[in-house]
Amino acid sequence: MDLSADQAVLDGLETVILIVSATGVTHTFLDAYRLPDNLGEGAPSEGGYLHRETEWHLPVRDVADVLFFPKPGDEITDLGSVIWVIQDVRHPEFNDFWGLQCRRSSITADDTLVDTVTLYPSVDTTTGAGSKVSAHDVADGDFENVPAKIKLRASVPEEYHGKKQFVEVYEIYVASQLPQLHNGDVIKDGLGGGGKVYTVVSWQNRDLIDELSVIVCELRPVKAA
Repeated sequence: MDLSADQAVLDGLETVILIVSATGVTHTFLDAYRLPDNLGEGAPSEGGYLHRETEWHLPVRDVADVLFFPKPGDEITDLGSVIWVIQDVRHPEFNDFWGLQCRRSSITADDTLVDTVTLYPSVDTTTGAGSKVSAHDVADGDFENVPAKIKLRASVPEEYHGKKQFVEVYEIYVASQLPQLHNGDVIKDGLGGGGKVYTVVSWQNRDLIDELSVIVCELRPVKAA
């Protein structure tokens, strides 16, 4: 008994593209159906950084090759070019459709990564006098002009340069795996790294499904000349 034809009469159907994670090849599904979305936190952020979850129904009649049977880690691109990552698969009963639990990252209400950041790794050099200093002159080409969301987490009063000043602690969220990081590396915001200079103090990579990694940085007052 094939019930996938019944799904084709539902309102709100759309054409979606399945992207196979292992190979990058794609397959088009007609008459896909999406259930209402739910919201949850994509990272601990007091509700500021959210992910959107939904269930997609993809009809079995649209695919014959086992290569295109959906599985966790594959992606679905909808008509709005939004990418949904498959987390769990409910296999067909009666050869009708796959039920796919999927997650999409979103950040605040406008759902965009509005900032841009570049990593400048710390490189130890030796001066002519034999002293070791750290330089941050060369951008990491794999983490340059990366879309991000920068959020102030705290302002901490601290004795700095001989007087009490505030050290600001920021969280920088990105929708990618992080490169190799070290304490003391520098993150600069703005295109070409022309903005504020943040010092890396800790970080947390996204897992295989969540789409947000976070770098915790400090922004310290600049010592007066």
